[in-house]
Amino acid sequence: MKTFTYVLNDEEIELRLTSSDAIKIEDTYKVKLLDFIQDYSIKTIVTLLRYMRKGASGKPQSQEDAEKLFDKLVDSGLALENILTDIILPACEKSGLLTESDLLKIQEAKEDSKERATQG
Repeated sequence: MKTFTYVLNDEEIELRLTSSDAIKIEDTYKVKLLDFIQDYSIKTIVTLLRYMRKGASGKPQSQEDAEKLFDKLVDSGLALENILTDIILPACEKSGLLTESDLLKIQEAKEDSKERATQG
């Protein structure tokens, strides 16, 4: 099974969203998964981290485990936007939710936005 691996302080964090977990998210939150991913909230990111860790490891992850992981990512210097664009979205690509082309377009748009902000 393909996974996205992110290295955090020498720890390899593997992420993968399985189809069964994607369905659980859609059923629980009554929203299409791609719409859910675009909600840039901490609750969304933590939920995705929880299910993605489970999908990669096959072991259930608690909400508390996912919150601790989010806090570790923030403590390492990542902001919410970075966690989304550098971790969650690449994991979505490995999980078959985005094409590689879609992921590159999103990342390029982020870079363009940053450039415009520094030039303005």
